[in-house]
This record gives sequence, structure tokens and C-alpha cells, in this order.
Amino acid sequence: MSLALRLLIACIFLAPSLSAQYDDLLRNPDISWVAEYTTDFVMNPENGADNFEGPNYLDIIQFHNSGTENGIFGRKIYAQKYLSQQLYHVLGKSGMVCYKDSLTAEAMTEKDLYNAMTKVDTGIGGCYNDTIIIRNEVSFDQIWAFRVRQLYWYNQKSGAFDARLLAFAPVIDTKDKEENINGARALFWLKADPKPRRRFKPDRFNYIFQTRMLGNAPRPEDFKVLKGGLDFKKHFEQEIRHPSPDCLDASEYMTLDAALLDQECFGTDTIVTFHPETYEETITIEHRNCIKQIERIRFVQNWYYDERRGQLYARLVGVAPLAAIRDSEGNFRYLKPLYYRMYR
Repeated sequence: MSLALRLLIACIFLAPSLSAQYDDLLRNPDISWVAEYTTDFVMNPENGADNFEGPNYLDIIQFHNSGTENGIFGRKIYAQKYLSQQLYHVLGKSGMVCYKDSLTAEAMTEKDLYNAMTKVDTGIGGCYNDTIIIRNEVSFDQIWAFRVRQLYWYNQKSGAFDARLLAFAPVIDTKDKEENINGARALFWLKADPKPRRRFKPDRFNYIFQTRMLGNAPRPEDFKVLKGGLDFKKHFEQEIRHPSPDCLDASEYMTLDAALLDQECFGTDTIVTFHPETYEETITIEHRNCIKQIERIRFVQNWYYDERRGQLYARLVGVAPLAAIRDSEGNFRYLKPLYYRMYR
């Protein structure tokens, strides 16, 4: 059988199972845009609110352990790697299936999982200083992030974005022979609950936290669009012109002053310059347009980990347009949220 024919057969059998993950969204006439996005999130308590580096900001909402021991590695040891510990713990649960990739279509065999969880190094040993192969099991404290595949969509009737978690994977760094970090890889993939709860009771979860995208905030072109289209800049401009009651100030998270936001985004600046030789003063008026500066979209999400089921859940609670602030020479300085639209 030719490779092309095998690929065709695989696509025929795979397509229904994949489309089933979002078929309801594709058929809903109120949903005008549906897209996928896969990225890495830092999700461990050690990377909390005081950490301003990496892919995202993280704020702990609730963190506790139901037993006298923390996780499975001892009392109050490695508490900052709780979620990483738990991902190791679910590997031993009956019925828990690990998958090879984010499509969660092909389950891993025991050999596949062993290879994924084993780090191969080389060393020198023996009587003749031969090169030897050293296999070390990947430990939970090497997990620094979680790769997440999600669906995002826009409901034109409610005027709101929403999201759905499809799959997630623990991620470790990869290193070259000189021990320099040269990339990252997912150890294995877990399928998200296909029917998550509509309401999340805090007392049922050991770990609840909130992420605000930073370096992992998508650009419009980063989405894999599955349905429709969405002009993000036009959408955010309309919302700035006519903000909803759910919009908050980006700095104090207070009720938004619509007039102040409009002035900040579309006001004018008086620029005074001086000739380097004659010192003659020149005054120019520049009109601001923050819409042109919007390059990324920040999604704010609450995450819930159910220790009993070994399941991770996510709920989209807000969105913010991120404007790229540049200096007078056009060099990028930082990303600035213009406002927050909160849904829950």
C-alpha cells in the first residue's frame, strides 16, 4: 500500500473523531469564528504573581492538598511542583491513557511511554574509556511548563469570546551535548474531559489559579482558523468606542472610564522639537491610534485541577487587546493591555 493511500485512509478515519471535538461550535449560527491555538503555560506555584518572566503571569487562587502528605513525594516537599507531581501520579491510574500528540488520536504503548520518559545521555567509562549510553528517567521537577491545545471562539450574539481545553502535556527542556538548552518537548499528551462541568465548586479542587497570557499571547495569524473570520482590530476598536459594562481599566481593574480610554487611544499629542543648530522650536500635533498598535490578544483563564479524577479544566474569564509599545526609532519595548473585558 502506498504512503499516499495510507495517509488518505488515516484522514478518513481520523477526521470524524477530531471534528467531534468542536462540531457543536461549527453548527452553531451564533458562533462566527472558531480557531485552535497550542502554546505553553507555566502552571506551578513557584511561578506565581511575583514572576514577571516567561510565557504568562500566574496568580494562585487556591492551593491545598487533601491529605497529610503533599502530593506523592513527601510532606511539604516540592510543594511548588504540585501539578507536575500529579501528572506523574496519573500515569499509574487505571484507565488513564497517554497519547503521542495533541490530536489524542493514537495512544502510546508502554514502550512509547518509557522512551518518552527516559533521557539519553552519553558518557565515558570502562577500561578503555569507551563511550557509554546513560539512560535517566525524567523526574517531575524537570517539568517547567504545560503545553495546551485549546479552542477559542467568538459568539456574535453575546459579543463574547470563550474557550475549550482539548489536550495538555507536561513539557521539559532539551539540551545539547554541552548542556545548553536548545528547545523543549512534550513528554506525553492527556485528553481533556470532553464534557466539563458548567459550574466549578472551589472545594472540589486542590489547585485553582489564573493565567494572563504574556509571551504566549497569540497574534491573529497564530490561530488555526476552523470557522469564519474575525477582524480583531475592528472588533477592539468598536469595543473601545462603545465599551460594555464588563470592561475594566487595565491598571487598577476598576470600572472603565469610557471617555478616558477613548482619549488614551485616539487622543492627540503635542510634540515640541528644537533645531540642533538654531534651536528653533517646532510644535507638531500627532493623533494617536492605539488600534494600529494592537498585535496580540491576551486571554485570561482560570484553571482547576481535580486531583481525584486527574483532570485539568480551564475557563476563559476575560480578554484584553495588547498594544506593542515602541520607542521613537521603532524598537519594541513592551506589550500593554488597553483594557480588560471580563465575562465571569
